Amino acid sequence: MAAEDGCVADVTEVRMSGGVRLLTARGRQTRGASFFWIARIGAFVLIAVSLLLSPGCALRESVRRVCVDFEASEDLNAYDGRPQALTLFVYALSDAKAFEAVDFSELMAGHLPEGVLEPPVAMTIQPEMKLRIEEIVPRATRSVGIVADYDRAPASALPEDGEGAGLRVVIPARCGFFTPSLKLSETQIEGS
Repeated sequence: MAAEDGCVADVTEVRMSGGVRLLTARGRQTRGASFFWIARIGAFVLIAVSLLLSPGCALRESVRRVCVDFEASEDLNAYDGRPQALTLFVYALSDAKAFEAVDFSELMAGHLPEGVLEPPVAMTIQPEMKLRIEEIVPRATRSVGIVADYDRAPASALPEDGEGAGLRVVIPARCGFFTPSLKLSETQIEGS
């Protein structure tokens, strides 16, 4: 078989009606021993590639993907009658009990309770914005904690039905068809 530069290719493949016959550059058929070595080299290459790719498989198994849909209201985080951007903190949780029990003010101060697998991811959402986040989190993540840093007037107190109620939610760590969806109203997070 001639290459574009006029040289003869090293190996030509000819398909016969009973199988494949390998020919050398001079057109002589190779014998079984040559095919044996070609097969051995191919097997070696296959094993080497498999070993190189195996750490990638381990990495893929040690993380998971979580998704959350957010829908911000037009009066989001209203302060003095004007809507404002809202900062959200997303926590990967192996166990939500300690996260739900800790004071809201401690979370806002940066305290990471037991069961939080890594520091929170901060994000900002604007009024009337729809946002889907997809995060790669540790495999041990069972739920996702979300804390909203709503602005409040200095004289305003936290809600009476528990410190931080409506400012923090815990949702299952899912992605795909069952992706959790949250609505962000003027003063709280609402699940849907």
